[in-house]
Amino acid sequence: MKIAENAGVAQEALAALATTENFAEINLRKIDQSPVAKFGFEPYKELMLILIKGRRQCSLHLVNPIYESINEGDCYLLITPLKVFAWLGRYANTLEKTKTTDLIDYLKQNRDFGLRNEVKYFILDQAKDDTENDSHAEFRDILQGEIDDYKSINYVIDDDFYETNINELNRIYRVENDLLMPLDDLCFHSLSIKILDSNEVFVFDFGSELYIWNGKYADKIKRNMGLQLAQQLWNDIYDYSECIINPFDPLDDKNEQTSQIDTKRPAWCIFGKQNQNVETLLFKGKFYDWPSNFQEIKSVLDVGTNLNKPSSTQRPPSIVETLKPADVYKMLVKQNNPVNMILEQINTGRGRYWYDSIEMRGHHVQTIGLNVWHLSENERHELSKTSYGQFYSDDVYIVRWKYKLIPIGNDNTLERKTDISRDRIAYWIWQGINASPNEKGLSALMAILLNEEKGPHIHVIQEHEEAAFLQLFDGTFTIHMGKRNQLKPKKTPWRLYVFLGEIDVETHWWELNVNSANLRSRTSFLLINNIENLMLLWHGYGTTDEQQILASKSAMKLRERCSEEFHFDGQTEDIEFFEMEEGDEIELFWDGINERNHERRYYSLLN
Repeated sequence: MKIAENAGVAQEALAALATTENFAEINLRKIDQSPVAKFGFEPYKELMLILIKGRRQCSLHLVNPIYESINEGDCYLLITPLKVFAWLGRYANTLEKTKTTDLIDYLKQNRDFGLRNEVKYFILDQAKDDTENDSHAEFRDILQGEIDDYKSINYVIDDDFYETNINELNRIYRVENDLLMPLDDLCFHSLSIKILDSNEVFVFDFGSELYIWNGKYADKIKRNMGLQLAQQLWNDIYDYSECIINPFDPLDDKNEQTSQIDTKRPAWCIFGKQNQNVETLLFKGKFYDWPSNFQEIKSVLDVGTNLNKPSSTQRPPSIVETLKPADVYKMLVKQNNPVNMILEQINTGRGRYWYDSIEMRGHHVQTIGLNVWHLSENERHELSKTSYGQFYSDDVYIVRWKYKLIPIGNDNTLERKTDISRDRIAYWIWQGINASPNEKGLSALMAILLNEEKGPHIHVIQEHEEAAFLQLFDGTFTIHMGKRNQLKPKKTPWRLYVFLGEIDVETHWWELNVNSANLRSRTSFLLINNIENLMLLWHGYGTTDEQQILASKSAMKLRERCSEEFHFDGQTEDIEFFEMEEGDEIELFWDGINERNHERRYYSLLN
């Protein structure tokens, strides 16, 4: 093609139009076809299982990608090259579930962990889904597990205990010349983004994860030195034997020390680089104050230059972000409305006494008689008096309460008006938390058959007992685990009960699994051995003198009554009673909860 000299086009343009190009000789650059992007020392792997756990601050922790690592009390993210699974445990708390779904939303909008756009996302809810469907089956196949290989709620470490002790794994170093200087004031504590200096290079060792974090203004020599020193730390012998939580199995309640000291970390652990403003979710999840939408952290130098820039489009805020703190002052305001049980349009208060200061009259509530029936298999069995108040969580009971009202005059003294003090009847239907629907329905029918006096029926659900109901048993109400007539054999003769209540006649006990993780410093516990006839009353460090007196008085009532539900091998005088406080336990106590190393697997207030 010939271009006219008078075409009015610049000489450079004419030269470009006159050139020819042989496209057959051009070799196109090959692109990376792997499903996960790789650039060297990536802070992620093709297969990762991330634990999301916490009650106040959910942290992210890399765990062994096997199905035995899963438990029904927490949430998990399973990252694979082509699919991402969010697993919501049946008993996971609301914060854990919300955080997990937020992470999925973030991954969909922002590529992380080297994921590409063709990745598919699945949310598996153990409480709502059919766990035998294809998605759950594929999830188990990736983790090489069977349908029942996960850990039940009985073997899940308490969220508060986990939050308190997981920070012991945090070890932070700063690169100075050719050394890694440990930052003692930051190690073993929760991390804040304030420590990230754009001019420095840090090494973060979390046990199963080891990262080199490069500030964007750090020079190349310091970055290379940090990588070399971090590799030496990665290849050295590690020792986490002093940590309560095992970094390679954080939910292992046995805390085997053999796996906490070794020469080489497991193959599924991560060693990688984190560059400022392109950190992975797993790294960001270690900081308690990282922005909840996981946006990049701006340095002080960047803030001044970006003041006039319009804000970029962001995703809608999550539920957690929109939560507002409660007004503590309103919570502390004393309620003027007293507890009051109304039966037959009559105020009975807490079941013992009622007085109306405005009308200047009231009455005492006097109990005349009490009958208790246990319902089982379409039959009812009346209990002996020593078994009153000894209920089981899998059963249903009917309590017949006969009482009368004794009037009080203007001067708060008893009046002699016997003509209005008729006998009254009320039926309480107590339903254990694990009682079957058939037994619950049977209880309503039985109450109607028993109710010759046509008294009111009050349904009581376990853990929601009214004060008027608790006072019937004078501080001895006890809820045992299991079913009265079908008790399962136990491996140990020891049984553990937690103390509840703040008024003498309303105190009560609940049976728990014998495990030191169930102890708390703000209440009392009763440890019983029915074969050796032992009762050990343990008071937490945070209990008041009044609480200890109430617990001791209630425990002595149980000892004197010697109910058959405790299965003591002897009479009241044969039962040995010991009382102790947290931090001053006798050896028998540690034997009873199977903690011969005196380890406290709960959040103790001693320290």
